[in-house]
Amino acid sequence: MTNFIIFGTLSYLIGAIPIGLILSKSLRGIDIRNYGSGSIGMSNIQRNLGNFPAAVVLTLDMTKSFLPILYVRYFLPDPQILETISALGALTGHCWPIFAKFRGGRGVATGWGSLLILSPITGIISGIIGIPIIIMYKFISLGSIIGATSGCISMMLLSITRYHSFEYLWYALLGNIIVVYKHKENIQRLLEGTERKIGKA
Repeated sequence: MTNFIIFGTLSYLIGAIPIGLILSKSLRGIDIRNYGSGSIGMSNIQRNLGNFPAAVVLTLDMTKSFLPILYVRYFLPDPQILETISALGALTGHCWPIFAKFRGGRGVATGWGSLLILSPITGIISGIIGIPIIIMYKFISLGSIIGATSGCISMMLLSITRYHSFEYLWYALLGNIIVVYKHKENIQRLLEGTERKIGKA
């Protein structure tokens, strides 16, 4: 139980580092939360700062999820449940960061990073389905939601067939709920036909 609390908390604090906010203030002297969608994640950075800063945010937001999971995996015995807790901690920290007044991102990059580490095949399936949708329809939100949901379904099927640890399914289920919930406003705009496409501020 002590390890659960320690690694859950540390993972949350790592996930809570607001990369997008730090970058926007460093490059432009602005608070990205006051622009566009108000998110500190990759998509809002791309719309307001450009492709290269967005790529940096994507990479570092994914890295936030890699670090605690890999530490648990290689340095602790029977790590599966701790990996799951670490992944959820990092995702929660990114979405509701204590260092940015709990105004974070939508969890796509951090969530996907965890998925790729926990179950590479599930993460790849999620990307194979989600990324083409983004390219075709120019809606990052749509591709993110469908990609996250497809990853959850894939994880469920792989858990049932015992391809990997069943504990990872908890991450897929709860993580998908968090990502979809954080996109609730995007879903409403998609239904209304007012969602912003890539490149439009």
